[in-house]
Formats: sequence, C-alpha cells, structure tokens
Amino acid sequence: MIKFKGWALGRLFYQRHTLEHHRFFDQHNMDYQSTRDWRVILFPSYLIVGICLVGLMPLMLIGYSLDSATAANVIAAAEFAPYSALNLASLASISAIFCYLSYEALHFSYHLPKAHPLRLRLDMLPWWRRLRQLHVQHHHPRLMGRGNFNVTWPLCDYLFNSLYWQVNIKKIK
Repeated sequence: MIKFKGWALGRLFYQRHTLEHHRFFDQHNMDYQSTRDWRVILFPSYLIVGICLVGLMPLMLIGYSLDSATAANVIAAAEFAPYSALNLASLASISAIFCYLSYEALHFSYHLPKAHPLRLRLDMLPWWRRLRQLHVQHHHPRLMGRGNFNVTWPLCDYLFNSLYWQVNIKKIK
C-alpha cells in the first residue's frame, strides 16, 4: 500500500481514486446510473484547472524567465531553432495537458451505461473495447494493486510488466 506522508495532493488523488471510485464501481458494476455518479468518475473541476496549470509550468517558467530579446537570442543562437527551449517547453506542456484530458475523457467513456448512444458507437471500436476491458480488470479487488494501472495509455504497464490483457483472477492471491 502506498503511503503519502504530508503530501496533500497525493492523498487527495488516493482518496478520490482508491477509497471513493473503487468502492463505488466494481468489476460487476461499472456503469453510472445518473449524473450524480459523475462526481466519483471525474476529478473535481478545480483539479482539472490545477493539472492544466501544472502542465503549463515548463512553458511559463521559460517564457517568463526570458525577456523577448533574450529569447530571440537564444533561439537565433540555437543550432536547431525548432528545438529551442521554448518549443520544448511548449511540447511538454501540451503533452501533459493532452494526456490528462484524454485520461478524463476515456475514463468517463468506460463508465457509460450500455444503452448510451456514445457507448453503442464506441463498442464498435476494438481498441476502445480492449481499453475498457483493461479498466474493468483494474477494478477487480485482487488485481487493483498489481496491474493495469494506466487504462488510457498502457505503455508503461507494458514496459513494467504490469499489463494484464487476459487474467485468470482466481489464480491471483
């Protein structure tokens, strides 16, 4: 079990995800019943704004630390102008925000009711059905702390050998 000593943001994520979300939805009950259930699917709006601001930090730090003349000199002096510090900071910021927002959108879609029109369309996409199945497995109490941690972009689960495409839950102790 992960302990967050003195780190309020970490405790907030842990509380929202593990203590609330995983108790509200289990592997047999994944669909939301009403819009009131959205509060345990999505992170609070202030957290979305906070994550976007944190994602913009590299861009803001470089942008504000360099005045326009210095920035122009740095970019002009760079051997490869497209790889300037400002461009790399922009790319890092955009990537962080994209990853978080895509997580929120896909995670929400995994909890759509079966009869929802969007869910009916998404069920036609094999890659979405597979990601949703990974999320359902993630909600199984025996697998929760062992694998399928990133159900939106499972690359790190693959790299760290914690990706379970098909799992026999009975064999997990």
